[in-house]
Amino acid sequence: MPERTCCLWCPDWPVVALRREDPDLHDRPVAVLEPGGARSRATVRAASVEARATGVEPGLRRREAEARCVELVVAEADPVAEARAFEAVARAVETLTPRVELERPGLLSFPTRGPSRYLGGDGALAERVRAVVAGAGVPDARVGVADGPFTARLAARRSCVVPPGGSAAFLAPWPVDVLGAPGLADLLVRLGLPRLGDFAALPGPAVLARFGADGWRAHRRAAGLDDRLLALSVPPPTSSRTSSSIRRRPGSRPPRSRPRPWPTGCSIASRRAGWPAPGW
Repeated sequence: MPERTCCLWCPDWPVVALRREDPDLHDRPVAVLEPGGARSRATVRAASVEARATGVEPGLRRREAEARCVELVVAEADPVAEARAFEAVARAVETLTPRVELERPGLLSFPTRGPSRYLGGDGALAERVRAVVAGAGVPDARVGVADGPFTARLAARRSCVVPPGGSAAFLAPWPVDVLGAPGLADLLVRLGLPRLGDFAALPGPAVLARFGADGWRAHRRAAGLDDRLLALSVPPPTSSRTSSSIRRRPGSRPPRSRPRPWPTGCSIASRRAGWPAPGW
């Protein structure tokens, strides 16, 4: 049975991080470009609500975006700054749970078992997460709770709580491109299987024989059977309780092992392998 998971998603985080650095950009149409690449071929990575209202969307070339919105403010992405800004949000969530999985700046997940019991249910937990994140200066964050990380991510898009055992029904109408496997999604569409429910209805052994191990794992996600364990991180002590201030008795032994370190801004920005499909 997949683990109950809470996912926090901050839409268009590159824009949010940029505005936190430069408050004068609030209420102005802003587009953040993909890092690297030729300036003339740069594409939009994230766009503000004001920019989207003029037709500027992720994936557009810079020239086309500027043609659609003459007042558009264009900035190059700064993954390290985005990660550094998101640490404030992660610290806010830390008040509810000691360990989280930082998937990328703007997206994190954690198991709900302890926090949900303490706060009185998944719905109360989701409301509390939104409240603490709003207190950190991000009022537009979305929170989803569901069985497993994959379903929780999609629940966060709709800011809803999927009841236990309800993943298959929730996932069924979603398009197969949310699986994050473009090649597989294109093939499924050509085969007449455009929705996750269509893909999930296929027998597992047949999927394994036709699409291999990667396709079989995608099939399990589509069926709401994502049993991937979160890669949880434990934050370091706060400045008031650093390791140098913790004294050990003479002759005592140091801990046998240490928890996984809290990712720094640079390390968060470099963890691209687990990032979700474009559009988050």
